[in-house]
Amino acid sequence: MRNLKVLIQSYAMQKRAKNTGVNSSQYDEKYYSNVNEGWKEFAQGKVSKRLIKAVELSGKDFKGRNVLDIGCGRGELCSHLAKLGAKCVGIDYSAAAVKIAKKAFKGKGIDFLRMDCTKLAFPDESFDAVFMMDIVEHLTPKQLGLAVEEARRIIQPGGQLIIHTMPNAFLAKPFYLLCKVTGTKRGVNETVHINEQTTFSLKQLLKNFDTKIFLAHDKDYFKNTVFYSKFRTKARPLLELLFQHDFSKTPILKVFIASEIFVVARKPSFTEGKS
Repeated sequence: MRNLKVLIQSYAMQKRAKNTGVNSSQYDEKYYSNVNEGWKEFAQGKVSKRLIKAVELSGKDFKGRNVLDIGCGRGELCSHLAKLGAKCVGIDYSAAAVKIAKKAFKGKGIDFLRMDCTKLAFPDESFDAVFMMDIVEHLTPKQLGLAVEEARRIIQPGGQLIIHTMPNAFLAKPFYLLCKVTGTKRGVNETVHINEQTTFSLKQLLKNFDTKIFLAHDKDYFKNTVFYSKFRTKARPLLELLFQHDFSKTPILKVFIASEIFVVARKPSFTEGKS
C-alpha cells in the first residue's frame, strides 16, 4: 500500500507541474548536491562531460564573447566558459542554485542572478550565445516556448542557442509505462521532468533557427533508477542491451533510442532573409 500511495502522490505532483510549472522550492540545496546531474563532478571540482561536449559542439571561440547560461544551477558551466575567456552570466529561478553558484565561484568575475527565463531582463541582441542545459524538460510547453522566444530576442544575429536535454522522450515513454505497469517509481526526476523532448519536437520548437542536432547515449542514465535496482537480476539480458549499448551510433534507431539530445541552433542574420 505504501508503494501505491507514493506513486499516486508522485503522479499528482507531476500533473500539477505540467499545468502550472515546477515549484522552485523543489530545486533546493539537497537537489543540487545529491540529485542534479553532475553533482559528483562538482564535488570534486570538475565539470560534467555533457557540459564540455556542448561547448565543443558549438564550435565557437568564446574568448571575449557575451554568454548567458539559462538554468545555470551550481554554475559550473559559467566557470568553464569563463576559463575559455567568455564574459558569462548565469541565471536560475532557484534561490538555492544562485546561492550555491555565488559561493562556489566568488571572485571569478561571473554574475549569477535569480531570474525567470520567460521574462529575461536583458536588452535585445545582447549575447553571442545562450546555453539551456537540461532545462527544457523542466518547463511546461508554454514556458518553454516563451523561454526560446526570449533567448532568440537577446541573441545577436549569427549567434547560437545551445541546448542539451535528456532523456529522449521516444526512449523514456516506454520506460515510464514499464514502471507504471510494474508499480515502480521512475526515479529522482519523476516530479520535475514534465516536458521531455524528441528530435522532432525540438526542430519544431526551433523553427526560427538554423538547427543542428547531435545524439549521444548515456549508458548509466537508466541504471540510476529504482526500476533498474529492482529488476536487474530478473531481466538482466534485456536491461543490459537497453542500458549498455551505445544507440547514438545505430543508424535510424538512434533517433528513437539514443538517450541524449544536443542542439546547436543558430539565429539567422538579417541578410539571410529571416527575422
